[in-house]
Amino acid sequence: MPRSPSIQIIEFYSQHGMDGSGRSLDEVLGMKDRELDRIHDYIQWLFPLNVPSLVNPSAPIVNSDVQREFLERTDLRDNLCRACTRMLRFYGLECTNWRPPSAGIHPAISYRQRSLNWLKPSNHNHLRLTRIMTSLRLLGLGQCSSELFHCVDRIAEENRGCVSPDTRVYWLASHDGLQFGRRVMCLAEPLRSSGRQPPMVATRVSLLQNWTAVTRAAGPQWDRGGLPSSQGNNRTRRPRPQRTGRPGRRSPD
Repeated sequence: MPRSPSIQIIEFYSQHGMDGSGRSLDEVLGMKDRELDRIHDYIQWLFPLNVPSLVNPSAPIVNSDVQREFLERTDLRDNLCRACTRMLRFYGLECTNWRPPSAGIHPAISYRQRSLNWLKPSNHNHLRLTRIMTSLRLLGLGQCSSELFHCVDRIAEENRGCVSPDTRVYWLASHDGLQFGRRVMCLAEPLRSSGRQPPMVATRVSLLQNWTAVTRAAGPQWDRGGLPSSQGNNRTRRPRPQRTGRPGRRSPD
């Protein structure tokens, strides 16, 4: 009988298990930068989400048991901090202190060189940053997720053209706690179709707050990625988006 997703994630982060390719946590964290960038089946284990991955659908997903274990066990959170520290180093970032309320993430001395790994248009690491922020929040490191968002969004603001407006909206959605799904697609659609310049962060925050209020009022049917059930069979369906790296019911990475 296959092990449950919660057991696989907990064992991996307890350093008693392996990922889907037979690597331990220490082996993944010991990978060189070029391996971290080239290999694509470890990130779903290092930063699991509560939705399946399109790239690695066999990777375990987070459920309530996993969240409870991470909230109760400091060893799991400490290893999660180690994982995040390694990826931050890959991006040229560093964390001054993982313990709230003093957590802070900012560019490191190596930032100028290591930003070449990811600070360019349509780079797959933009998806990974979305995953990392979401996973940190799911597994009890919400403040670190927020600090990472503020750091990379500031970098994106200072380097216009390197990170798309859509990506910045998804970063904000991950930081703000929205689920992958049509809520994000509906929010991003006006930004893509308007033809205007990318909105400032304050405008996007307002949009997300308004959208969060709407979806909470609409009830749990929005969590299934559909329109309110009161519209019945005559509801208007949005066309299925093509796989362009935008979040859907499955994580694109």
